[in-house]
Amino acid sequence: MFAISCPPDEPQGPLTCTSTGVQISSPSLPIRLTVKAKGYTFTTFEFEELDPTDDRVEVRVAALQPFSQNALFATGFESTAEAVAFDELAAPEVTELGAPTH
Repeated sequence: MFAISCPPDEPQGPLTCTSTGVQISSPSLPIRLTVKAKGYTFTTFEFEELDPTDDRVEVRVAALQPFSQNALFATGFESTAEAVAFDELAAPEVTELGAPTH
């Protein structure tokens, strides 16, 4: 198993980042490829055979649903909304020393 994060990772085994995706050199079939792209669902593709006349395989991933939020919960946070995550939805607690954590 090999993992790579594009950009900027250096090649990992048969995987190399390219300007448009990932290149797999000398693939031995079958291949199981899991794509984890920020803002998209994790998706696994399995290839039993590849078209020998085409050196590219296009895979499509689905965008995640927009985050939802109410007074009690949120399904996620934008990078600019950390105040919501830590101030508005955090549960107040007291440490073992009696200091409030929120």
